[in-house]
Amino acid sequence: MPQVTRTDEAELDLIGILVHLGRYGRAAADRFAAEFDQKCQFLAQFPDMGDPCEELGPGLRRFPVRQYVLFYRPSAGSIEVVRVIHGSRNTTSLFNP
Repeated sequence: MPQVTRTDEAELDLIGILVHLGRYGRAAADRFAAEFDQKCQFLAQFPDMGDPCEELGPGLRRFPVRQYVLFYRPSAGSIEVVRVIHGSRNTTSLFNP
C-alpha cells in the first residue's frame, strides 16, 4: 500500500480544519477526515492526478478536497502532504513569504 506522510504544517492545517468543521457537528468533521484520507490514498496510488504547481515549490502538486486544496509532493510509492489550505486563500503568500 502506498505511503502518505504529512509535514508539521499539514498536520496543523488539518487539525484547524477539523476543529472548524467540528463546530457544525462531529459527523461533519468525521466525513471530511474520511474523505481527506481517501483522497490521500488515491493520490499516493496515482500521484500525477494532481495539477502541477511548480511556481509554489519544486515538485509540488495540488488536488481539491471539497473547498480545500491539498498540496503534496510525490515520491517513489508515496506522497508527502505539504499543506491543506482553503481554496479562497492566497497560496502564493503562504509558500513564498
